[in-house]
Amino acid sequence: MSRWVEVCPEETLTPGRMHHWEDNYWVVMVANVDGQFFAVQGNCTHANVPLAQGVLEGHTVMCCQHRTKFDVTTGEILEHHVRSDTAPALPDCAGKPMVEPKSRPLWVYPVKVEDGSVWVEMPDALPPVGIIPERRRRGRR
Repeated sequence: MSRWVEVCPEETLTPGRMHHWEDNYWVVMVANVDGQFFAVQGNCTHANVPLAQGVLEGHTVMCCQHRTKFDVTTGEILEHHVRSDTAPALPDCAGKPMVEPKSRPLWVYPVKVEDGSVWVEMPDALPPVGIIPERRRRGRR
């Protein structure tokens, strides 16, 4: 089963813009790519950073933290960066640079525009643990 949720007015999501939406379970990013709307998992699967804070160029969104790039039409990883240029690679116990965890593809959700609003179809159940990153509760670690 699934449900359609209203995420934003269509007029606020002009071409080239992104919108972050979340409820108690789901985090979604909706992007307008040349007048077509696409919805994907809202946080980077590597760093759990909101993708709407990144940069959208065409159908590619780049995470603002590590510059990992995803295709918003398919959820595929286009380019994965393990660290920023300014951060040194930390050595592991053997003295070799550590490799950060790889990103996973983004979940993709159906989108429709109806009555001037953008709607996203959300599943009623969460995927199995480990498929999407854990959300940190504010104020707790």
